[in-house]
Amino acid sequence: MKKSYKKVINSIFLDKDLIVKNQDSKKFNLILSPYFYWSKIEDELPIKRVGEVKKLAPSLFEGMLPDGDFLYQVYKLDDSKYLLIALDKKFILNELIKLNIDKTKINAIYLAQSEFNTISNPIEIDDNSGLISVNGVIEKVSLKYISGYSTPLKTILENINFSKHKIGVYEFEDNFIDNRSFYAIITILILIISINLFEYFSYKNDINKVLIKKDEVLAKYDLPSTTFELESIKSNLNSTQKSQIKLRKKILYLDNFPFKKSEFITLFELKSDNLEVAMKLNEPKRAESVKKYLKKEFKIKKMRVKNDILTIEMRI
Repeated sequence: MKKSYKKVINSIFLDKDLIVKNQDSKKFNLILSPYFYWSKIEDELPIKRVGEVKKLAPSLFEGMLPDGDFLYQVYKLDDSKYLLIALDKKFILNELIKLNIDKTKINAIYLAQSEFNTISNPIEIDDNSGLISVNGVIEKVSLKYISGYSTPLKTILENINFSKHKIGVYEFEDNFIDNRSFYAIITILILIISINLFEYFSYKNDINKVLIKKDEVLAKYDLPSTTFELESIKSNLNSTQKSQIKLRKKILYLDNFPFKKSEFITLFELKSDNLEVAMKLNEPKRAESVKKYLKKEFKIKKMRVKNDILTIEMRI
């Protein structure tokens, strides 16, 4: 007996010059690949509320983004660890036009980060690229860095249960308030005012907790004032930014290695600041060419060749 089921909404995955969908629909949810946004992790922020971190997002991304009007998203990973994401609103709207996507048919916009962050296997986007989780962050990589089983993206889209982290299309518009939205906003404001009257004492208690946490941070790092605390956070942010840029540069350098026909990567494993890569070579003597190429960007710790398989351990 044929099973019947009803899908609430269909889904489309959008990458650079690529659209993957499970089926045509009048309305659909749109999932953006990492190509459409910048991301960074903040490890130690003495802030408990996602909303407060979101207010700081523009300054935390300072110096990393090109000129533009950005929309920010924040995901809480741990007590003081957050993932921040920045989306260029004009760029995304232009890409929708370029790919002939009718934004009036978009039910909601989601990010690959929020919808695929629990994946156990890599996701195969097309014949050349896929999605993997690197320390909790969804990254797009070449398929040659993916070993073992990977799940086709279309299979994921057919069974996806969307998270609560949706973004309205109107949030990308410069002027999105229509009459219906205006009355909805008025209603929400009335509700917020009413709720705030009841939450006043709770909020006051939260402020005291934040102040206590602030004092704990000052004591932990032996900081005599708030100014020093901010300088310490700034230094940490700069260090994290430099580390991420350095990692991306080195992976790109490895990606550009001039492989010969039938040569390919069989293992790509990153642990902390150590990288282990295995390559299938046409002949063992090619190992010296690989070593000479990689020494320009990596510090090689170990290197061995067995049955035309070159295994290299390097420090990032």
